[in-house]
Amino acid sequence: MKLLFFIIVSVLILGCSTSNPYNDEKMYDLASQFKDLSQTVDGSIKFGEVAIENGHQALERVSIEQPDKVAPFAEYIIKVEVQGDNAVLLLCDEDIALIEDAGCNAVLDKVYWQALNPNSCVITLDSHQLCK
Repeated sequence: MKLLFFIIVSVLILGCSTSNPYNDEKMYDLASQFKDLSQTVDGSIKFGEVAIENGHQALERVSIEQPDKVAPFAEYIIKVEVQGDNAVLLLCDEDIALIEDAGCNAVLDKVYWQALNPNSCVITLDSHQLCK
């Protein structure tokens, strides 16, 4: 009986310690929406009628004009960096990076939620390399 109890407790502890708090199905759906948001922000920088000077301003403009694009990310932090005439966006949960994308290309650039690192909410992509 003690052995059975030990095995059950061990399995529960092991399962809890190695589980990822982010559901892949939900995150892939979120990643698709994030890709769409990054392309929208990138487009507003390149083709918008108002000159955009920084990432915060670009995201604010999209939030006003197309709030449905930003709504799925209400519980997250979105960082935007303008690199030349390109936008790079990073989605974070507090200080943990989840998804990073340059809006200039058709692929999702970086997925981080499968290997979580604290204090990783820093933009690392170089759009000059990705947006040729």
